Amino acid sequence: MRLQIADCRLQIAKRGGARERGNARTPPHHGLFQSAICNLQSAISRTGFTLIEMLTVMVMIGILFSIIAATILATLKIEKTEAAAYQKMVVQHALTDQFRADVAAASSAPEQWQDWVNGPDCLILKKNDADHIVYHWHEGKLERIEKAGKKLSKQYLPLGDKKLTVEFIGASDPPALLTLRLKGPPPRPAVEISAALGGDRK
Repeated sequence: MRLQIADCRLQIAKRGGARERGNARTPPHHGLFQSAICNLQSAISRTGFTLIEMLTVMVMIGILFSIIAATILATLKIEKTEAAAYQKMVVQHALTDQFRADVAAASSAPEQWQDWVNGPDCLILKKNDADHIVYHWHEGKLERIEKAGKKLSKQYLPLGDKKLTVEFIGASDPPALLTLRLKGPPPRPAVEISAALGGDRK
């Protein structure tokens, strides 16, 4: 580019000198006019990015980043869903083991013990003459109450999902099959945890 400008200015200088020698009537500003034209041509031929090109590139970069961000968010959402499903499975597996162990260790399921009454929201398990276990569904929580001798303990058993409710189904005489049913909002199917009173945990 510099070589083109130098050649252009050299040609202008030669033309100006020739006119000064051959024709004294040439206007003095004619050389300046030719120099301006040469500078304009060199400016036009200069390479570079226009404003439209830069805006196009910026828009394309913005679209690319949007796609990448959407992909990352979708991946994180999938991982979060899978982690929640796994945690729910672990919690319900622990609840299943606890319920089946308590039912297997019980000798009967009496209709009433102290202030508790067997029903859809309450299950009473009698281990011996003095020891009892009560499962009680109350205010959206599953409570397990155990009386062993003079010791009374209470604990809340997690269900793995806040939308689940609990219902107890069963009979009082062995080999009765007692069931703890976890019900979710429709159309989700209910999950049933069953155990034979006084023995078989299969």
